[in-house]
Amino acid sequence: AIEAWGPGRDNVIHGNLIYDSGTDQFDLQSGIYLDDATDHFTVTNNIIYGIHGKGGDQCIYTKGIGNRIENNILIVDPTNVSAIRSLFMADERCDHHVYTKNIIYCQGDDARKSGRFMYDFNNWSDDRVELSDYNLFFHPAGEIRFKGKTVGGTLDVWRKALNGKFDQNSLVADPLFVDPANRNYALKPDSPALKIGFKAIETDRIGLKEDFPSRLKKP
Repeated sequence: AIEAWGPGRDNVIHGNLIYDSGTDQFDLQSGIYLDDATDHFTVTNNIIYGIHGKGGDQCIYTKGIGNRIENNILIVDPTNVSAIRSLFMADERCDHHVYTKNIIYCQGDDARKSGRFMYDFNNWSDDRVELSDYNLFFHPAGEIRFKGKTVGGTLDVWRKALNGKFDQNSLVADPLFVDPANRNYALKPDSPALKIGFKAIETDRIGLKEDFPSRLKKP
C-alpha cells in the first residue's frame, strides 16, 4: 500500500489505516514496504490488517538504516509470515532499526505450517535492531516466536539474545481490542498496552487530508 525506495532520509509515515491490501498473483505483499536505501524513516500510529499475497507476506517489510517503527497496531493474518520482516541484500545496509510500543496480534488460527512470527530476520546481523522494547505481543492460537539466525525461537530465546538487549519490558497479553472479530482494533480503557506506553490511535483522524488532490479521491 505504501512503498519507498531511495527517497532521501527523515520521511514520516503516520496515521494510516491500511487494510485488505495485496494480490493473489504475487508474493512479498506488505502494508508498508521500506525498500533499499530507505533510511531514517519514522513509521507511527498506523493500523495494518488484511495483507494478502501468494506467500512471504507481512504487515511491514523494512530494509534501510535507522528506521523507527513505533506505536503501530499490526494484525498478522493467518497466511502472513510475520508482523515485521527485514532483509539485507545487494550491499544495501539494513541496520539500527527501532521497534517499540507496537501491538502485534496474530489473528485467527495458525494456518501456516511453519507458524507465524513477531519479527522475521533474513540474514541476521547483530546491528540489525538497535532497540526493541515496550511492545505487546499476542498470539491466541500459538507461541510468541521470532525468526532469525542465532536469535530465532521463542520469546525467551529472543530476550536472552545479545546479553538481554531486547524486549525486557514487553508484554504477552490480550490487547483488549473493542471488537477484533469485526475489525475494530480500538483499545478498551483497561488495555495492558496502555500501561507500557502505547498511545491510543485517534482513528477518527485517519483518512485523506482536506487539501488532498480532488482528482485522486474515491468517487
